[in-house]
Amino acid sequence: MTQDIWRTHADEIARELRSHRYERSDEGLLLTRMGVFLGGAMKVRDHRDGHQQCIAIDANTLLDEGLNHLLNVGFPPTGGYPQITQWYLAPFKGNYTPDPTLTAAQFPVAADEFTAYTATTRPAWVIPRLASAKSTGNTGNEALLVLAAGGPYNLYGCLIVSSSAKGSTTGTGMAAVRFDHPRLNMAGGDKLGIEYVLTATDAG
Repeated sequence: MTQDIWRTHADEIARELRSHRYERSDEGLLLTRMGVFLGGAMKVRDHRDGHQQCIAIDANTLLDEGLNHLLNVGFPPTGGYPQITQWYLAPFKGNYTPDPTLTAAQFPVAADEFTAYTATTRPAWVIPRLASAKSTGNTGNEALLVLAAGGPYNLYGCLIVSSSAKGSTTGTGMAAVRFDHPRLNMAGGDKLGIEYVLTATDAG
């Protein structure tokens, strides 16, 4: 996330969030009085039968516990606050629309986490470089989800979360994405390449 916005408007951003002076949209949060936008989007590449079927870009829902984490890390209380150094992608198979109050603890049941893929843990969201152009993410370094044998599988979205274990109810949820076009009737061996980008910018 761009350092300039957080550094120069830290107190204002914190005050606006605490006072709930913002507007939520499908893309993120607009701090209306400041003209600052916080949001993210996920790009998913769908590979089936060895061929790329489609590429879709879907907006996210920023979660309350994720926003609180950003504030606590950027502007820690006396005594400090532990920073999360690695985030993960957790797909879900429930026909679920994310709500900002969703937590990592609620996620596996509320969204019906999907775990039938070959990796033993949730795939890591690996950010290869420092933030630039007021955004950060794993562009060019997509996480690859290879579905396990079986199916058919239906995937409706994905969570960005700090805990690596499949089905974990610990950690912090940052954002959740509901696919505009759910991936239906997928089979073992099919792949999803996932990129997520988080942006903070002047909306003026």
